[in-house]
Amino acid sequence: MPQEVNRHSAKETRSRRKNDVSVVVLTKNSARTLEKCLVSIEREKPFEIIAVDGQSKDATLSILRRHRIKVLSETEEAWGFGFSRQLGVKAARSPYVMFVDSDVELSPGCIATLRDNIEAFGWVGIHSMFMLSSADTTYWQRAVHNLGLGRADQPGRRPHIGTCVAMFRRETVLEHPFDPRMKYAGEDADLCLRLRKYGYMVGITRAYAYHHNRPDFSAVTKQQFSYGIGIAQLAIKYKSVRFFVRPALGVVSVIPLIVRARRLEALPYKLITTTIQYFGLIFGLSKAFRYTAE
Repeated sequence: MPQEVNRHSAKETRSRRKNDVSVVVLTKNSARTLEKCLVSIEREKPFEIIAVDGQSKDATLSILRRHRIKVLSETEEAWGFGFSRQLGVKAARSPYVMFVDSDVELSPGCIATLRDNIEAFGWVGIHSMFMLSSADTTYWQRAVHNLGLGRADQPGRRPHIGTCVAMFRRETVLEHPFDPRMKYAGEDADLCLRLRKYGYMVGITRAYAYHHNRPDFSAVTKQQFSYGIGIAQLAIKYKSVRFFVRPALGVVSVIPLIVRARRLEALPYKLITTTIQYFGLIFGLSKAFRYTAE
């Protein structure tokens, strides 16, 4: 009898913890993957779901209305990843804010696991791991999954985490907000750099999600070009050349892992996407962004 009571108590505790999490989903022409994303979040029963939409032209808004999701919108003057993520943080009413990209499906228990672990480890931010979905059949989707080989992709404390499936303590991100000038990419790296400066820790845990990566070359090119612009913004903001060499170092470090794991199909992907990032980086520098470190 006591064991049964303990089991019920544990379930109730995990349920309460999911109920102090606000989920923020950034959308822009996300109709292809949004339905599955929302269903997977709703199954977890968080306190609330907030969407920040980037002026979608497809069926995204119709899907959000059907799910009765609270929708905030970017404007022509105020837009971009940094702005939209912070807009979601400000609108959230829970002590924990979880970002879930619109091309992600959460595995059962993902929110509760992240919530348990962020408290257990004493971190201010925590990210899930990824699994390849059976629906992801193109070369570009398989290749990016096969790059998840290094230590940076494994559970543990990390200097930097992304925001694809990530939970943060809301009060911390209100005190150290996302930079609204980081419009194209890099808002996650910028946030983590500043959090480390103040002694905060982030990491990855064994909660899983399915990331439906860009399915074709055109979509991958657009994504990686934006990453390159984000790298340029970081380099200018922090006045550091290390950001210029980071993509190339990424290629050098991952090649032995690809060969050892016999995932050679990932090598062309890595070479192509790194080249595209450098084109984006050059474009970003040519725009002469003006940033100063916090």
